[in-house]
Amino acid sequence: MNSGVISSRYAKTLLQLVVETGRGEQVYSQVNRILRDPSILENGSIQLEPDLERFIAFVVSKGRTEYMKYILHSFCSQYNAYMGRKLVRLTTVVPIPGLEEKLRPVLAKALDSEILFETAIDAGLIGGFRVEVEDLLLDASVRRQIDDIKRQFVDNNRRIV
Repeated sequence: MNSGVISSRYAKTLLQLVVETGRGEQVYSQVNRILRDPSILENGSIQLEPDLERFIAFVVSKGRTEYMKYILHSFCSQYNAYMGRKLVRLTTVVPIPGLEEKLRPVLAKALDSEILFETAIDAGLIGGFRVEVEDLLLDASVRRQIDDIKRQFVDNNRRIV
């Protein structure tokens, strides 16, 4: 069976569980912490939410532990969709104070959703920023502009000799 189908189905089960119990935000927050640093499960530095602990035991009993990372990612996506919010990945060269606050209302209106930001730093962009929402990309980086100029130069100077 396809790993995407498996992870989606198990994530849907977890989503239904947290909606029924009303502990969605707590489980969502904990799942995000686990995805950022999986070692917190191994070293015992986190006390799992009862719903999440029960769900993990269920996944283990079904022999699907190799899909756990995908299940948790899928759960986060499904939970955000259920809550009517979009995860936006914002990548800059250096931290830019106030950029999120300027982008939030524009993106919220364009996407008709609450916006959650996930930020990253990438010096390879040289300047500017990149905004990724689901399968959409706004690349306002200097790196992309340089690549565009390079591509145009190559395309315009191809000659058959």
